Amino acid sequence: MKPAHLSLVAAAVAVAALFPASPAGATAADWYVAPGGSDAAAGTSAAPFATVQHALDVAGPGSTVHLASGHYAQDAVTRYTDVTVTGPTDAVLTGGGSSHVFQINHHQTTLTGFTIDGTNGGNYRNKLIYADGADDLTITNMHLTNAGGECVHLIDSSQNSEVGDNHITGCGRYGPDPDTGYINGEGIYVGSALSHQQSLGITDASNGNWIHGNAIDTDGGSECVDIKEHSTGNIVENNTCTGVAEAGSGAIDLHGNGNIIRKNTVDTNLSAGVRLGGTAEPDGTPNGTGNDVYLNTITGNDAGGIKFLVAPQGKVCGNTMSGNAAGNAVGSYADQFDPTAACPSRAVRHG
Repeated sequence: MKPAHLSLVAAAVAVAALFPASPAGATAADWYVAPGGSDAAAGTSAAPFATVQHALDVAGPGSTVHLASGHYAQDAVTRYTDVTVTGPTDAVLTGGGSSHVFQINHHQTTLTGFTIDGTNGGNYRNKLIYADGADDLTITNMHLTNAGGECVHLIDSSQNSEVGDNHITGCGRYGPDPDTGYINGEGIYVGSALSHQQSLGITDASNGNWIHGNAIDTDGGSECVDIKEHSTGNIVENNTCTGVAEAGSGAIDLHGNGNIIRKNTVDTNLSAGVRLGGTAEPDGTPNGTGNDVYLNTITGNDAGGIKFLVAPQGKVCGNTMSGNAAGNAVGSYADQFDPTAACPSRAVRHG
């Protein structure tokens, strides 16, 4: 939401700067792509384009790009705001050589229905969906699999987006770093590491994103959901999470402050089910505080149920927990919390 003091004129100028007028040929319409098409064709259902990128080049704001069933060894980068790309599950985008299969640089982009599989030519693409400073996205009902690194990455203050009801598996296929053992392979990664922000002199406030209803199995990768320092107001709910192989982490990992984790099922991970705490600021101010963790089912996680590395936190209550090998509450501040205690009804009535 823009600040109240921003005038309508200034807002219009800001929007125009971000989204220049569509050139001739970039039109709000329905555009069609099929493996047997041609980029010299009309882009209609009867005469489809061959590449997703050509469709995005001509699809002006308000357009929908329809993918036919089939295999697309292609990368794609958005060109305009408010464009939808949709297709059936068997429309499979595998990338064409870039480290990012589908890069989103524009607000109000929608991706829905189709598959992105990072396997191409015996290698893996690093990131399947990479949103760089793009707000109000909708990423729903996608099938995302086989990323060398992250399956979905919202970075550079990408805000107010919905990532919901996706099937996400096989993130982190590059495997552990041979020197550090660290696995770079999150299911959904929000923001950027504090060290990265500091090196660039930026604040990555990837705030207000709604991550819900996803079935995430990183299948030997890193966290299912990782929210980094300075990212706040994100809601992570009704997801399932398994397959995390990073023992020192959390299957849902909160480095940012003031986020909500509720009604998720986190089961059978080598990590803790949830980890709270990030890298402290240079002045020692902790990150990863003030988060709410309630009404989750957290079971069978080797490094514990909830790992408390910092305090204070918000409401931590009402979690169903069992079989967490190291205990339900672990970490430096574990003795301050009982994560299975009943929640006051008023505390969760809006959840």
